[in-house]
Amino acid sequence: MLVPAAMLAVQEIPCIVVSDAGKTPAQITEVSVVDAGQMIRRLIEYQDVWRYLMRLTAEEAARPIPTLRMGDTLETLLNEMSEARVDLAFVRSEKGRRPRIVDLLTILKYYSIKSHIRSFLRDFKAAGICSGPPLVSVEIVHTLRESMKLAVNKGVRRLVVKPSNTILSLRSIVRFFFGSIQSVELLRDDPERILNLPVGELGDFLQQPGVVNADDSLVTVCDRLLASDAKCCLLSGGNGIITPWDLTVKLYQKFDSRVSPM
Repeated sequence: MLVPAAMLAVQEIPCIVVSDAGKTPAQITEVSVVDAGQMIRRLIEYQDVWRYLMRLTAEEAARPIPTLRMGDTLETLLNEMSEARVDLAFVRSEKGRRPRIVDLLTILKYYSIKSHIRSFLRDFKAAGICSGPPLVSVEIVHTLRESMKLAVNKGVRRLVVKPSNTILSLRSIVRFFFGSIQSVELLRDDPERILNLPVGELGDFLQQPGVVNADDSLVTVCDRLLASDAKCCLLSGGNGIITPWDLTVKLYQKFDSRVSPM
């Protein structure tokens, strides 16, 4: 578990792919992924965190995601993500090459450069797609352990930190724990100390969201979300949040009657 955790902490990648090795390199099959959410769930499961992490394999920590073909449509991709309730998918090449990962930020980057999609997004307002109120939030005095449990129990990847209106993401927590030798050593030697740190002590690991007004178009939301450190937007006044899921899968659900609401 430590190897994928360290890789995810220091690289700008959405997940670590877990492969099933065959008898030859050509027989390697990508079967599942480990992402920040899976790692955080493991960190709050056991008291003896370090021993558990040392024994846990990547395969045990991983989760399956949908697999699509290069010729599948964006509608198919969003529908698969919606039904599986995941934010990642494999896209397998017709030429037998290793599949690629598509995540929600990749979809939003595609939205941002396609004029016909931008034209569609321009007709809708931020207030119509945001999540909240209430927001899933923590105070700066809450501990990391409390914050991780809240995020996992609520099924969210980002917590709004009050009163600063900054964002604590599961990805940022993984970076904090596994992005430096000092943090890894503290997690090994004194896990209670690091898990019970107040959120306010995370400093630069608390990220700035984009800020939009309720009547801003989804084009503005998309642009500001992609430009933000936290890769999300808060409504001015802090009464709502818009995440990549809201702007992709949730938006698709609103316009497809075949999809059951989340």
